[in-house]
Amino acid sequence: MPSLSPVELLPTELTFQILLSLPLHDLKNFSLCSKSCHRTSHPIVFQRIKLTLDAAELTNIFSAFKEGGSLARVQSSVKYLAVRPPKLSEDFGAVIKAYQLFTEWVHLFFSLTSLSLRIDIPHDLMAKYQDLEQRLFQVVFKRLEKDSPSYHNIKYFSLEINTTGHWFDMVPEEDTEKRLNEENREFLGISPVNGVNTSSCGPLTGSYFPNLEELNFHYSLYTLPIGARGELFPLSNILTARETLRSVSLSVVQLNGFGETMDYGLPDGEFLNVKVLRIHPYFMYDRSKAILVLVKLFPNVEDLAIQTETDVFTGIQMVYDESYDSITLFPRVRSIRTFWLAEQTYPMGLEYLGWWELETITKVWAEKAKMLESVVFVRYDPWDSLSAMARAIEARIERSGGKDGVKCLWSDL
Repeated sequence: MPSLSPVELLPTELTFQILLSLPLHDLKNFSLCSKSCHRTSHPIVFQRIKLTLDAAELTNIFSAFKEGGSLARVQSSVKYLAVRPPKLSEDFGAVIKAYQLFTEWVHLFFSLTSLSLRIDIPHDLMAKYQDLEQRLFQVVFKRLEKDSPSYHNIKYFSLEINTTGHWFDMVPEEDTEKRLNEENREFLGISPVNGVNTSSCGPLTGSYFPNLEELNFHYSLYTLPIGARGELFPLSNILTARETLRSVSLSVVQLNGFGETMDYGLPDGEFLNVKVLRIHPYFMYDRSKAILVLVKLFPNVEDLAIQTETDVFTGIQMVYDESYDSITLFPRVRSIRTFWLAEQTYPMGLEYLGWWELETITKVWAEKAKMLESVVFVRYDPWDSLSAMARAIEARIERSGGKDGVKCLWSDL
């Protein structure tokens, strides 16, 4: 039988009967995302587990993975754990309980090296608890730091926070604001300052995943008017492993913008060992401010990518934008991967810049970034149903001391 790596199956009774007939080395990955789990005494080697945060489902199968359970042997083999909420819950207690249960699952596997967590926050809860993402973050990390055997082994961490709703639904009524502020501070363990409660919950403390090497952070929200929300989720909460961190991906998506400058909550200091950096175009919403901060934070980046999803329209107005041009301020950057620029839009699509126009941009970048070796431009054709794959071209940079200075060698990828 051919290898089943990777494989994702529903852990029903029929599934486990099939698994019983497979050699152990055939099963490398397993996805746990159903409503039941059939107990079996057959030792199965798991390396990857995906969970949905449904309390009933997780409780039913939890005992099988604990010490003495039928699947207890996987504790030492699971390396990757991913957690996704099943649906948006509007009950605060249920949300907290779900993530507390998540930490119990993490405690089961003492050989974890990769952890992926998604937090979805419905607008009704955001209306009452505007710092809910920080609450959940503290619930998770305080418990993991306290007694998780794999806490110091985590090398890869992915955190995705999604908030939804309209800004006018998220501003608490005046008569409930004081109560919510008091509850926030009590929940977060912060004493009143001079007997006065404020809405700020303050920064979380601690070195989360002190040996982290790769961080992937995605945060999407509706931008609120000035005063309705103090800041975004502070990145200083998770950017802590300064000696070990090697790769960082930051995606902050503002779904609705009013032009105000947002506080990304980036930490002070330098991460000298970070060589790979991925950032989302919306990170440049407030022009070069965010880029300049990132240059200071990650001065030794060599591999830089300006991420984009299937929407190329973000790049239309950024051909000669100061913030876009500022990506060459990274002093050691060797490769840049970015979206294929467009300058005209039509009902059925875009008019992309030709390679000769891209070459002009590339040469300008190469003159500013002295170590730049290659630039990759990627584009999608979302109006073309047959274009499922992106098209990309690469410019390899050759430097000479002659009159030409910089030459570009183009190739399709």
